[in-house]
Amino acid sequence: MMLPSGTRAWILQSGKIGHEVNCMGVAHELGLDPEMRRIEARPFFEFFAPWGPIDPRDNPAHPASPLHGPLPDIVFASGRTTVPYLRAIKKLSRGRTFTVFLQDPRVGTSAADLIHLPRPPYP
Repeated sequence: MMLPSGTRAWILQSGKIGHEVNCMGVAHELGLDPEMRRIEARPFFEFFAPWGPIDPRDNPAHPASPLHGPLPDIVFASGRTTVPYLRAIKKLSRGRTFTVFLQDPRVGTSAADLIHLPRPPYP
């Protein structure tokens, strides 16, 4: 399935290649060329992820924030440190940005519009 031309996408990077590769694979299969947004929360905020808020230095009004600029149509994330940022985008966009989380967010189904859990490898 391909999304319409001009669909803007972000991938929230957690710093772990396994998380990023999964997001990139799904985005590319949808015909998207996503913009990578690196999440580098300070240790205090990283410790409280996925339950806590985003790092205040990542306020979307700050030009260096990974949330700065026009919000995308769709955003992909994976890894617990990205969950607060995914929720923040959902709130900032007032539901206009479709949010996708590829893994168990550990905070319930409200973390994203779509959550994909990999099937465990049972014998």
